[in-house]
Amino acid sequence: MKRSRFLIIFPMFFLFLIVLLSYALETKSKEMKPAPSTISPRSSTSTTTPILDLEAKIPVCTRRPLSGDTAVFIIGGSVCNVGTADFVSPPAEKAYVTLTAYQEGYGGRRNVVLGSQTITRLNKGQCININKTYEVRGVVKYYDGFSRISEPDLCKDQVSFFITIGRNPKISGRTYAYDYPDANTGNNIARRDMYYLIRCPR
Repeated sequence: MKRSRFLIIFPMFFLFLIVLLSYALETKSKEMKPAPSTISPRSSTSTTTPILDLEAKIPVCTRRPLSGDTAVFIIGGSVCNVGTADFVSPPAEKAYVTLTAYQEGYGGRRNVVLGSQTITRLNKGQCININKTYEVRGVVKYYDGFSRISEPDLCKDQVSFFITIGRNPKISGRTYAYDYPDANTGNNIARRDMYYLIRCPR
């Protein structure tokens, strides 16, 4: 009788232990499982801040045939809105554009304002142009700036043309006045050099 009771109780006790162990393992697994993330997914749409960027260029710089000892240079300067925003003043500061001829050589130093313009509106993708001519006297012939000069009595000279974008009209004619505060101040000035030969001073 005792043996048969033992055979009945022991399997039930063993089954109870298995159920208890399974429950404990399941509870522990739930505690270790990380909570679902509450971070919202990043929006697929992004906003781009409009960029204001004015660019100075001198796409045209040519010369006419010499007329006696007078050289005539033809300069075409431009300022283009290469940014992603329209330029409107106000609220933006006015932009002062100046085309300048600068000489510093045997003929002395000259800084001549050939033309200027104030920009209060320039839509993106649009340009304004300043076209002028400039004369230099005492020129024997044009020069490429690099070739060897075979005539011992001739000396190299040059004129430099600048177009600048500045914030102050009182200094906009000077070659370093390219301080307009847009996205890229590095393109607020453009320069082209033209060379010629003159009689060397004695």
